[in-house]
Amino acid sequence: MRETIACRGCGRRVVVPASLDRQRARCPRCRTKLAGVEAAPPREKAPDAYETFLSQSVQTQTVAPARIPLDLPEEVLSLDDALPADPRPQPIPPVPAFLPPPFRFPVQILRDSEHRLAGQLHAVLTPHGLFLEREPNRPLAYFPPGTPCQSEGSTLHLQAPGRWALRARATQARLLATDIAAFLAGQRPVPLPTEYRRPWWLVGIGAMLALGLAAGPIAMADSAEVEWWIGLALAAAFALVAGTTNAAIALFAPLANGLKVAAMAAATVGLLVLLLFGASQFMPDAPPPSEPPPNESPPTRKLDPQSPLLAPTPSTRGGPPTWYELIYRDGMARLDDGGADVTALAVSPTDDSVVVGHADGSVRIWPLDQAYFEAPRLGPRGSGAVHRIDFHPASLLALISGSGGLVVAPLDAPPRAPLLIPGEQVVAMMEPKRERFAAIRNKRIHVRYVPMAMVNEPPEKLSPGPFLTTTSKDEALPLNLPLGGQPLPNGEATFLAWHPSGRLLCGHRNGAIAAVRAGGAPAAALFVSREHTAAVRTWAISPYADFATGDDDGYVGYWPREAKGISKFRTGTAPIKGLSFNECGGELAVLDATGRISVWDPVDRKLQFEVKPKGRVAAAAYGPRDDLLMIADGKGVQIWWVPELAEQSQRRLTD
Repeated sequence: MRETIACRGCGRRVVVPASLDRQRARCPRCRTKLAGVEAAPPREKAPDAYETFLSQSVQTQTVAPARIPLDLPEEVLSLDDALPADPRPQPIPPVPAFLPPPFRFPVQILRDSEHRLAGQLHAVLTPHGLFLEREPNRPLAYFPPGTPCQSEGSTLHLQAPGRWALRARATQARLLATDIAAFLAGQRPVPLPTEYRRPWWLVGIGAMLALGLAAGPIAMADSAEVEWWIGLALAAAFALVAGTTNAAIALFAPLANGLKVAAMAAATVGLLVLLLFGASQFMPDAPPPSEPPPNESPPTRKLDPQSPLLAPTPSTRGGPPTWYELIYRDGMARLDDGGADVTALAVSPTDDSVVVGHADGSVRIWPLDQAYFEAPRLGPRGSGAVHRIDFHPASLLALISGSGGLVVAPLDAPPRAPLLIPGEQVVAMMEPKRERFAAIRNKRIHVRYVPMAMVNEPPEKLSPGPFLTTTSKDEALPLNLPLGGQPLPNGEATFLAWHPSGRLLCGHRNGAIAAVRAGGAPAAALFVSREHTAAVRTWAISPYADFATGDDDGYVGYWPREAKGISKFRTGTAPIKGLSFNECGGELAVLDATGRISVWDPVDRKLQFEVKPKGRVAAAAYGPRDDLLMIADGKGVQIWWVPELAEQSQRRLTD
């Protein structure tokens, strides 16, 4: 056993091993002999606060409650034998303190001005302060309460003595660093380990919220009539994303438990709304329900092809029958003749009126819900024979295309001199507050803005003539377009039309369809379609922005909405003269040069039925309802109930 001896010469304490002879030992500094010197008593280590805390914790844990004796003494003392009470105050015995166990967690030393400690250590929190240690119960540094401390994120900056920077590496380290700074400042009691455990039970609540609302995608898929596995896949994706989000909120959000539950519920509902909205954009849109006819019963009497229209019977509602009642009762009704042959048919976008254009430029309006004997209203007059009738989507403005140009005027209150945009072929794209037109003039395409001010507020002084014709001063030029117009692709155009996407399309006699610049950045013309091999001369747009074209070889090109390509199917061998979609866009009526009318499903390219009326048919179009079809009959118009027309599909219609 070795011993420590104090040198008599220099006072240095020298450790003498047991194997060394003490009589011969000398001080290594002054070479004084150590013989005869008594061994120095060992120095006792002063207990620090951590050891005091440990000793008190051990003592308080071993204290056992005093046992109360149950056996009474054999002899009961009387009051005479009792000693008088001591009048002096008795000292109160100390109550043992029950202190919480130490809170031990890893830390990293970022800065030590005294360069004593570095690297990874463990911090121990006790009611006596903060200790640093490498091994359990062996503190290396001590920071008592009152030590200046500031927290920055998960880092603690202390001053005692010197400057220290510690980074806590425990669960919820930012919150723990803030609480340690408050504890050392005397603002709160010592932090406990239970305050920083992950609330895993909140993860279960978040999972239940996600699974409960996962029924929403399944219900949406069932209502949309799609495959069942699509609903299950959407529900599984939603449950996974919502469960992960709720778990992150429950474990990592610095909020109280009640606020965490509210945040998880809000996040789950928000994700469900986002998922349903995104899925609805890819679900097929259901067609709007068609309005049922006033009388859905089949016609009670058939028309004899060799006899005139039977006289109408009184209406069941007490007044004269309307055009609707005649159509659904007899299967067909005929509008009275006009002053010239019918060349164009359309339906007013605001009511059930049929708009009829004639070869002399006159336009008549027939409300089908009025009595059959009432006279039609007169609309704005076209310039020459009417070829096509369209409408402004935001106001009741009629766009009447004729041989002399495009007339833009209110349908119900036409002015004395409506606005005329001259050109060989003139078509308009009536976007609200961005109305444009394209016109072919001198074999060049001119794109201009429609002078809406002249339409809404015509000038008081008008030039003589039936129209208010625009000039180059009235037509504003869009950006990046040449003032003199653009040359026609391949030098000619068989048709000019605005696609629902905003592209201006121009047809060539070989069937090619080119996109022409209509404003914006300059670019060369792009041939968007070469499916047709013959000249395209007619086109139609459905209420749901589908596009259809017809060529001289009897082919129809169907351009679905937002599709890159088109599908082509043949309806016959004669050139196609007219196309018309019904209100729901699911059927397409095709009129060819021989007067044959065929009804097709453009998606499946299947023929529904076809008829061949007598005489020359210049126009055909669907009526205000899906089950009505209008056919030009010389100077008048036949309006057929489609089921009745399908039965007549094997014989010629009456003149």
